[in-house]
Amino acid sequence: MPRVLFDHVIFARVRVGGVLRYITRLVENLLDAPERVQVELFRGLYLSEYPIEELDRLARHQGIALPVKSRVRRLFETPNRLLYRRFAEQSKADLIHLTSYFDPAPAARGKRVVTLHDLISERLQSRFRRSLDPFYGADVIRSGVAKADGVICISENTKRDAIELLGVPAEKCSVIYHGVDLAPVQKPIRLVDKPYLLYVGARGLYKNDICLLKAWRDDALINQEFDLLFFGGGPCRPGELDTLPQAIHGRIHFQAGDDQKLASAYQNAAALVYPSHYEGFGLPLVEAMRCGCPVVASKTSCLPEIGSDAALYFNPDSQEELTHAIHKVIENSELRTRLIHLGHARSQEFSWQKTSIQTMNFYDRVLKL
Repeated sequence: MPRVLFDHVIFARVRVGGVLRYITRLVENLLDAPERVQVELFRGLYLSEYPIEELDRLARHQGIALPVKSRVRRLFETPNRLLYRRFAEQSKADLIHLTSYFDPAPAARGKRVVTLHDLISERLQSRFRRSLDPFYGADVIRSGVAKADGVICISENTKRDAIELLGVPAEKCSVIYHGVDLAPVQKPIRLVDKPYLLYVGARGLYKNDICLLKAWRDDALINQEFDLLFFGGGPCRPGELDTLPQAIHGRIHFQAGDDQKLASAYQNAAALVYPSHYEGFGLPLVEAMRCGCPVVASKTSCLPEIGSDAALYFNPDSQEELTHAIHKVIENSELRTRLIHLGHARSQEFSWQKTSIQTMNFYDRVLKL
């Protein structure tokens, strides 16, 4: 039975987020298969707000939660690195699943698996090279992927990019989709009084939320009938609404919250609008579908792959196409009902149990190399 070690890097770097949620859910679901794998986990001095249930089922574990904000995380990088190296040197792990593209203990035994979440830094570098988080920079990703014995790609699109842009051998990769654990709530919270269009996640750069803002601003029907709700991604930034008349700023809402609040946002929305130029997986699409929210999404990168026939797609460089797609969803009740029905069926295909089973199969494959 193989033993797998997870390092501290993502746990110590952020409080919440998609990559952190992925690693947390994967660890929890691996613990449900003790006959297939044993798990060691070093979280160190960590910021993560996501709990891991039944830690006593881990083969080994070390970790202390820090009651501090992420801006001081650098104070703990050196002690975490030193403590992890000691933990890894004493580990009996056959394989280390890196939680980022860094290997904090390169001398430790065991094969390495890395999860490739996207290649935004490569695919869109001409637009955003200076603005992207260096933690996910092209050189960092290239180095981490090149040194790994196995690469998990979270979509077929990401795998194609890995082969094309990084030269990763196809046999070194495996496509394993994320699971989705968000579920509809029985009594959704009303976050906005008026009907609204919903956007979920980070904003700016390749996320292309400006396209939604302009489409909403310039179409009289959409603007009169619907507010905009931006969920997650932080509060409104200085200058973010400069393209809009001051009189309508109050109809644009910025909120955040837990999963219950997020599910409520989906359940009460007229539609999720996802105008991103590039994604590695596109989790909000599946979350919206799970919660009965019709989806309007960019026809680019992995989004048509993940959404399949359960979403309405548009060219993210065309404000006119986005406006037309929104009109179709809000005016055609038959189309809306069909998208909700197809979306619910599509969302059932993504589960953390399936993710963990496929991941364990990949571990076995890598260990046989």
